[in-house]
Amino acid sequence: MSLWDAIWMGIIQGVTEFLPVSSSGHLVIYQNVFHLDPEGSLLFLIMLHIGTMIVVFVSFYRDIKKIFLEIIGIGRDLLGNLKVLVYNKKEDEAKRYKKIIHNNYRKFAILLFITTICTALVGYASRELVLFVKTTLAIPAICFFINGILLLVSDLGENGHKIPKDVGYGNGIVVGIMQGLAAFPGLSSLGMVLSVCLLSGFQRKFAIKYAFLASIPSVIGALILEISKIESVETVNSNLGIYVIGTVVACITGFVIIRRALNFLKKKRFRIFAYYCFAMGVLSIAAYFAIK
Repeated sequence: MSLWDAIWMGIIQGVTEFLPVSSSGHLVIYQNVFHLDPEGSLLFLIMLHIGTMIVVFVSFYRDIKKIFLEIIGIGRDLLGNLKVLVYNKKEDEAKRYKKIIHNNYRKFAILLFITTICTALVGYASRELVLFVKTTLAIPAICFFINGILLLVSDLGENGHKIPKDVGYGNGIVVGIMQGLAAFPGLSSLGMVLSVCLLSGFQRKFAIKYAFLASIPSVIGALILEISKIESVETVNSNLGIYVIGTVVACITGFVIIRRALNFLKKKRFRIFAYYCFAMGVLSIAAYFAIK
């Protein structure tokens, strides 16, 4: 991989990560057209996602801080309830337990935890297939069409009003499965999660927060998994400078894009992105036969 490849892929990641059009699908097209080794650059692709994840951290810092504090509160209250249980057993009393999930951010934290577990299970089960799919443009083309259809379907529903307290834990499972499937290039994690959330009646602002915050644990988990699989430190060291530059480019591009992207996602429907995905599907098919 050359320096210019890293820069261009960083720009692609930064622009497409915050739109429901599959950043991984665009990167796979670039890799296949310019004959880059998808397996050898898997760590780089994850690092690109780390770059844009930093943008999500900064943009949603207040929400992340509140969720983190509520997680600590949940742990504290669980420990307190355990003490009450021991006391009641010992003294034959009936002291009341604290209610654990008593606000929206605690409910949000539990939903994100459920989503993360389901995403990890689906991602781990499909990891080998996903790696194979990245070597061809035929499957990404199909995935682009599926992503576009989901975005069109999500436009059919009315704007919902559900916030965390109104959402069932089953929704967290469904979101996790959809996000796990988005490991397939052409399926957008943002698009998949937003579609299922909006079709489930979520408030649009909450659906957007859910989609972005749910991506953070999956990216961190993928990075840890990939680092644990590194066998040749020399190969990584020889490309580390290029990887870092691409990651920085993705981060900077993401900061430029995200505010405009969030404003658009909050106000507009997704039909324009659906048509774009259809166009990318056609382009993927054309590129597949061109380089076959």
